[in-house]
Amino acid sequence: MKNNDITYKEKIEKYLVEEASVEEILEIKALIDSDEEVKGYYLQMKAIVELTEAKEGQERINIDQKFEEFLKQRKTSDIEKVVPIIPMWTNIVKVAAVLLVAAGLWYVTGLKQEIPSVIAQATDAQVEQQLADGTSISLNKNSTLSYPESFDDNVRLVKLKGEGYFEVESDPNKPFIIEVGNTRVQVMGTKFNVNGYNTDSIVVTVTEGSVLVYLMDDNVADFATKNYITEGCKGSVMKGDLASSKALNDNLNFLFWYDGNLHFQEEALGTVVDRLNKEWNSNLIVSDEMLQCPFSTTFTSNDIDYIVELISLTFNAKVESTEAGQVISGEGCQK
Repeated sequence: MKNNDITYKEKIEKYLVEEASVEEILEIKALIDSDEEVKGYYLQMKAIVELTEAKEGQERINIDQKFEEFLKQRKTSDIEKVVPIIPMWTNIVKVAAVLLVAAGLWYVTGLKQEIPSVIAQATDAQVEQQLADGTSISLNKNSTLSYPESFDDNVRLVKLKGEGYFEVESDPNKPFIIEVGNTRVQVMGTKFNVNGYNTDSIVVTVTEGSVLVYLMDDNVADFATKNYITEGCKGSVMKGDLASSKALNDNLNFLFWYDGNLHFQEEALGTVVDRLNKEWNSNLIVSDEMLQCPFSTTFTSNDIDYIVELISLTFNAKVESTEAGQVISGEGCQK
């Protein structure tokens, strides 16, 4: 929604602090349901307000004083970037500052502590680990997680090398932060995958809830307004560049390592068989006439006999066992 940007943003902000009229409430709810851009902005601001309110319930904060202290910590060039976070409404700027200072995002520049030395390590097989707060983590092969036996009063901080799937237990007063390379992923309570095998190109994919992603030396205004990844989306962080990519997740099998399921949606049969042969060491061969036939299904086990039977029934094909493998042949894509 490119037109009237200020209008819809102002209405969202008024709605979140309960200052909107009935007409504005009805209008903004309709916009949130119908416009992805509006919905994205609403979710960003909602997270900011919820985090702030949760922290204010724990301790009283002088917003103006904290905001001034925050500005003094930044270089002059950085301050010029911070002030326009939401220039049309000063109160929301201060709410964002409270979020940064009180709810954990202050750690972007301030958190330099060592990660505790308790380590979970996955070498040749996947490893499941539950932390003291109830958070569950699955580590992919050749991955490690450093974490404390118990978390302190302000933040839940862990360090990942490799790949992990996180189901974070919600705690509004303690943001959960994952350090992977020079990147941090921050959540309150949600489910997501972090692929950090290559720390120069980190991919965060969210299956439930939403996360903030930022660099340790990132400009506060940038991550507070842009790097908010919601359910069904992924964000790719290239070395030193958070603006690399943020889009809908188009990789149906990003969690294959975690759940063992293979999903195909209108995929060429030749491509499907190549993936099956790679992941489950099968020896399937498809005739040239059937290579491009579109195929949609989900395989939840590596039962090759069942898979071959399903493919043959779907395309009315015949199966022949040879020294090279099982050959699936037919007239083409007629089902």
